[in-house]
Amino acid sequence: MTKVNLLLDNPGDVRNGYLNFDPQTPGQCSDGRIRAAVDDLSHTIDANELEELVAHDILDYFGVSEADRVLDHWLSRLAHGGTLSLSVVDLREVSRAVLANALDIADVNELLFGQQERAWQFKKCVFTLPVLVGMLRKKGYKILLQKCADCRAVVTCQRA
Repeated sequence: MTKVNLLLDNPGDVRNGYLNFDPQTPGQCSDGRIRAAVDDLSHTIDANELEELVAHDILDYFGVSEADRVLDHWLSRLAHGGTLSLSVVDLREVSRAVLANALDIADVNELLFGQQERAWQFKKCVFTLPVLVGMLRKKGYKILLQKCADCRAVVTCQRA
């Protein structure tokens, strides 16, 4: 079975044994990244094909309704028993960190809105761990892991 890791211009997160799709890479790089869209995997991955899909810090870059469509598409690529691991910035955790004086405004802006140095680096939505878990459960997926770490909601779900 196939494993896919989605990236956005972060070659340091390339995983061995995975197809590492990154729309910001210039073609197939020697570092293992393959130039491919992260929101539509149908060009290389059939429905029900994936054993595992990893999408850390990707979903935030889509608008709310678009993020739901992308999430549905990712889930449609999972085989029965396949897992999706994803992380998003958690608005509650960012708020807690601000109130505890653990983050300055520059860090908050980058977490919530992206680096904004390139056209694609603008985040368009935020989540919380309960919202993300609720979305996945509503879609019929079993939650295997849910936690917050570094102001991010991290969830792993499995297709029945």
